[in-house]
Amino acid sequence: MICSKCGAKLEEGKLICENCGADIQLIPSFEPEIENEIQGSLPIPDLDDDEETGDEIYDEDSDPDAYYEEDAEEDYGEEWDEEQEFDEEYDYELLDELDDFEDDEGDVLRHIAMAVRQSRFRPLYIGIGALLIVAVIISGVYITGMIIHDNSSEYQAKMGMEAFDTGNYEAAIIYMDRAHTLDSSDSDITYKLAECYLAAGQDENALGMLWELGTTQAYQLILGYYIKNEDFDQAAKILAECNDENVVSQYQQYMANPPAFSEAEGSYEEKVTLKLSSNANGTIYYTMDGSTPDKNSEIYTTPLSLERGVYEIRAIFVNEYGMTSDEAYGKYTINLDVPDLPYVMPAGGIFLKPEMVTVKSIPGCSIYYTTDDSDPDLSSSEYKGPVPIPLGHSTMKFVAINKDGVAGEICEREYTLNIASVVDTNTIPVLLSQYNYNTEKTVDMQGHISKNTSQRITYSVTSAIAIKDGTYFIVTEYSVDKDDVSMKTGSYYLVDVMSSEIYKAEVDEDDNSLSLGDKLEPEKYLLVPGSIVP
Repeated sequence: MICSKCGAKLEEGKLICENCGADIQLIPSFEPEIENEIQGSLPIPDLDDDEETGDEIYDEDSDPDAYYEEDAEEDYGEEWDEEQEFDEEYDYELLDELDDFEDDEGDVLRHIAMAVRQSRFRPLYIGIGALLIVAVIISGVYITGMIIHDNSSEYQAKMGMEAFDTGNYEAAIIYMDRAHTLDSSDSDITYKLAECYLAAGQDENALGMLWELGTTQAYQLILGYYIKNEDFDQAAKILAECNDENVVSQYQQYMANPPAFSEAEGSYEEKVTLKLSSNANGTIYYTMDGSTPDKNSEIYTTPLSLERGVYEIRAIFVNEYGMTSDEAYGKYTINLDVPDLPYVMPAGGIFLKPEMVTVKSIPGCSIYYTTDDSDPDLSSSEYKGPVPIPLGHSTMKFVAINKDGVAGEICEREYTLNIASVVDTNTIPVLLSQYNYNTEKTVDMQGHISKNTSQRITYSVTSAIAIKDGTYFIVTEYSVDKDDVSMKTGSYYLVDVMSSEIYKAEVDEDDNSLSLGDKLEPEKYLLVPGSIVP
């Protein structure tokens, strides 16, 4: 490279001439030969006098340089020289392009190109043109992108979910609706659009789309909507018609299915234990006589025992949300061999001395009885041998129950036993309490077994028995807890009705018969309460 001022050879990369100190000119130097060639190729402008004003005007067929080189200098003076020097540094490749542009586009564009080329502001024009070109390219790219995005279901869905996450549900609907229009087969887009509708309060639009969709997610969203609004009846109807097992399993607590019976209806030759069950938490109401069940009917808590006869079981289920199921029905015919009526002797009456009640055994059955007029069952006393008639008036009942738990009819007997005695039966429990206290079996006359417990011992005179030549009152011992619940201890005493002597009773385990045991020391139950014999 040569310095344009002093002609010295310059080193590569230098910005200042080391010989003369001038700035190095990076733009190519002006070459008159090239400029002349360019000027010779352009038409020469013709400046004629205006007939009216006398001023020179521009002729488009004349040499343009005639004006710019001669008259421009007069108009602009030194400024023209500076501009001309700047023009000489212009990129000539652009001039060539403008020349080609002139030839292709005709006179109008040629004049524009020529005006730009000859203008002192042409660098500015070129810069503006470049910016316009870049702007056009950017606009084209942007518009193309917008067109692509507007026709992309994925992009529209993405924008919709972003709007949904920020709570802008209206915008979310617009985006998701566009995505759904572009790809209505995409179930995820349909589901998300329904979510947007629900969030925006457009429930009907949402539910309509979800019903049409019919997927597991759709059912879940529909059920969630009705459950949130506490419309449990509608939720139950939807679940009843839903074929999606996963959905039904997930929301079964909102269903009210009819109760299920553990045994199929029909005829049986044995006792049936029938269990009722429900699909969720709630209450089962039932009847056994064929009447219509409601919330006032029996509440199912334990299995139903069907022993003999015809049973028509009808039941409903009410879940914890108050929904009532359809009715469940079952008819059961139980054909069993019912035990015969027990044969009990004596048949009843009034007695003045002790009498034993006997019952004829029934093959394959056990006999149970009560002495307080209640109906006997498996929890009652089992008959193992003759039973003494209770004192006073009593009603004794007996029933035979076979090995299948089937009970026959109840045999009922009424007895009255009045025993002549020198002993007041009301004093016997007191005497035994005195005995226990004096022998330190209890800590007080109330029968408490210790000072730190409420459990106590009591006695009851229940009946009488004849042993050899004597007659004795039978005294039963009971243990009473803090709730005043009494239970037999298994101990019995016999009191002579004439001498007041008290004996410990011996119990035969085979037939429960009683016999005289050890005699209690009179000194220990006839002493003044509170005194203790050494």
